[in-house]
Formats: sequence, C-alpha cells, structure tokens
Amino acid sequence: MLSESQKYQALIRERLSQAWYPPSSATEEMTARLQITLLPTGELAGVKLVASSGNTAFDNSALGAVKSLSRYPVPSERDTFETYFRQFTIEFNPRRLR
Repeated sequence: MLSESQKYQALIRERLSQAWYPPSSATEEMTARLQITLLPTGELAGVKLVASSGNTAFDNSALGAVKSLSRYPVPSERDTFETYFRQFTIEFNPRRLR
C-alpha cells in the first residue's frame, strides 16, 4: 500500500505527464531535472532548472508543463507537506516522468 506522500507524488507525476508535450526533437536519452517549490495551498511558488537535458526546447517544454498546472495536489497534513512537497526535484524524460 502506498504511503500518503507516495500517493501525492504519483498524482503530481500523473498531472505533469498529462501537461507535458516534449518537442519532436526529444530523444529517450534526454532528461531535465527541475526543482519545484510549492505553497501549502498547492500553488506553484517557483521552478528552477537544476540539470539541463542539453536541448533548450526540451528544457522549456518541461518548465512549461510545471508552470501550466494552476494547483498541485498536496496533502493537507502540514508535516507531510513540509517534508515532501514544499520543495522537491522531478526528472522529465520521454520514457518516464519521476
């Protein structure tokens, strides 16, 4: 059974994968790592590219997906939010989003 934090992590990955449209130039080897900062309401406070894929269009598509979500699913339990969701890193890759 998934923990509370794992459930919300899976929901966030699912929402981002639905919002993400990698460019046609994307290859399966490309990965962009982004650091996401959220408010307790689930609103995006900031996003930063921490590791580039080496392809500007790919990186911008990942940043665009993160910015396109108006609200992220986050737990109402404050300690869980602060520990796992206040700031986290996610990797964008055409084969998987984790």
